[in-house]
Amino acid sequence: MKPRAIAKHVGILTAPDSFLHAYERLGVIEEPLTPSWRRRIAFAFLFPQR
Repeated sequence: MKPRAIAKHVGILTAPDSFLHAYERLGVIEEPLTPSWRRRIAFAFLFPQR
């Protein structure tokens, strides 16, 4: 995960400080959205509300 690199990972925010994502060998997990992960966010959007 280097600056200007192509994004190869996706996460879904489940609460203000936690998110879901998948590791190849661990599967889908929910974990804290730490400062380390926050620095890696390249883009964010909201799903349309009904």
